[in-house]
Amino acid sequence: MAVDPANVLEWLGVDTGVIDADVLARVCEAVDDWAGRHYDLTSPTAEHELALIMECGRRYRRRRSPDGWSGTDDLAPIRILAFDPDVTRMLSGRLKTAGLFGPSANVVEA
Repeated sequence: MAVDPANVLEWLGVDTGVIDADVLARVCEAVDDWAGRHYDLTSPTAEHELALIMECGRRYRRRRSPDGWSGTDDLAPIRILAFDPDVTRMLSGRLKTAGLFGPSANVVEA
């Protein structure tokens, strides 16, 4: 399932003139690879598609804080989570268990 960068921009509410299109395309490709390794998305629902769009947006914005912290001179630093709990919840019913708990290629169904 390929994430369209245009959908990510729409989700983020960002003007196309202020983004790095090459970086966003690489982020979308990386999220597609990540999702393919960990989730069975052979027949994705709208919720699954939204989860991947949200994950692309989170990773694109996080590129400016590789150490996981964000803040300004006026505010205390804020920790940026490595995983979005909403994305995890939205995809949890499709988690691949192969390799996690043994050689089985089972998929956990919600």
